[in-house]
Amino acid sequence: MEKVRVFRFVKRAVRFIPLAALLLIAGCINYEQTTTLNMDGSGSASIHYWAEEGSVMFLSDGPLAFDEEKVKEQYAGEGITIHDVTIETNDEDSTRHVRVKLDFQNIITLAETKAFENVEIVWEEKDGLMNFKQTMKSKDDNNFGMGDYTITYVYEMPGEIVNSNATKEEGTTLTWENDLADLGGSGVILSATIKKSGMGGDLLMIILIIVGVILLVVIVIAVFGRKRKAIPEQTFATTGSMVQTPEVGTPHATAEDPLDESSDEDAGSEEKSDEEKKDQ
Repeated sequence: MEKVRVFRFVKRAVRFIPLAALLLIAGCINYEQTTTLNMDGSGSASIHYWAEEGSVMFLSDGPLAFDEEKVKEQYAGEGITIHDVTIETNDEDSTRHVRVKLDFQNIITLAETKAFENVEIVWEEKDGLMNFKQTMKSKDDNNFGMGDYTITYVYEMPGEIVNSNATKEEGTTLTWENDLADLGGSGVILSATIKKSGMGGDLLMIILIIVGVILLVVIVIAVFGRKRKAIPEQTFATTGSMVQTPEVGTPHATAEDPLDESSDEDAGSEEKSDEEKKDQ
């Protein structure tokens, strides 16, 4: 009976333990999080954590749950969409694994969920740069000899990295790897400064270029339109030379036109009749 009371007390106490402290007390949780962050603060995250089966019952009411419904509750928040929750047991090492995939509209709101208790996240612009900072600290300064368990954060940043305190840096991908023991004492701080480029600046430049091209086309059309109105109506012959356009109703005759031949015949007949009159 006494053991049951102790178990219930521990289970209730876990509910009030922040994430960082819970990781230390449990001493058997590994945590990995891969996040893709956009310039506007939105993004997506894939979370994977696991613990020994013997410790799961003590963690069931904490910020890192091992029940599907409770997992969904711990990541529920404004602007957060949970796409997938997978829970499975590895019989080889007797561990239970939880995998979560979610999208968020603002990374700062993650810190407002139950799963990120005692975690502070900053994403702000300053002097044309974006500053990222995530702070995790346990209230207990003891390390409990938990160097065998790790906590890993991978962030795909939206721009060029200016500086960071990441363990590893590859292009725009930053990786922080820490032991759970690091959560004690001064805690764990992830920080990075990102050059503000991304789609925001590129989109503005694209819009300005499109507007400039449209204005140029309008000016060209207007100039050529005025020139065409100023030029008299002309017709181009097949040889490329210009001939005057005949007026409407006036017959247009060429050297081979039958109209010219009939005129010559009339003139000849008139001359012939005059000569006949003189002979008479």
